[in-house]
Amino acid sequence: MQGFLGALIVVSPAGLALGAKAFGFEIDAAFVGLSLSYALSITNTMGWMVVTGTSAEAEMSRVERILHYGGIAPEASLTTEPQSKYSEVVADASDWPRTGRIEFQRAVMAYKPSLPPVGCFMFFL
Repeated sequence: MQGFLGALIVVSPAGLALGAKAFGFEIDAAFVGLSLSYALSITNTMGWMVVTGTSAEAEMSRVERILHYGGIAPEASLTTEPQSKYSEVVADASDWPRTGRIEFQRAVMAYKPSLPPVGCFMFFL
């Protein structure tokens, strides 16, 4: 659409000058050249307006995003009190092990229960 409008703006002064000459009116060539020059300037200005408008729209979508995300409720804090029914058991864990050690003895592992094992009788800590 912009290209069609720009072409129409540039062709209009030239068409008017040719039409005036055909009907016997005298038009100065400098005036026709000036009008064509201004017509080209207008099409360049239209292109600049399109670029500026799309740039402003992109910038405003950033502002809209900031306003949207600013209104979202914050997440829970990183530290919370345990709310499990097992919290009393965990709080009184005198019989729990004092070191963090896990042992596997004669472990058999497979990717799926229906597949054969990939590791048999492994021992590791």
